[in-house]
Amino acid sequence: MDMENEGRPSKEFFDLKNRMKSKRVKAIVDGLTTLELTYAAQTKLYKAGKRDCAELLKEATITPTRA
Repeated sequence: MDMENEGRPSKEFFDLKNRMKSKRVKAIVDGLTTLELTYAAQTKLYKAGKRDCAELLKEATITPTRA
């Protein structure tokens, strides 16, 4: 019997309330530094074709007074 399909269906991350989003990302946030998380976000944005957003995030990290 397939146990993955039992119970409440999972919602998309976008549809979750902030409290549940925090619970889902807790392991990631607790396990990485701010710089690692920022770099991961930049990489994800760049690979998704959102190069302008990735550059803005990079610029905000390098010179936070300009952001």
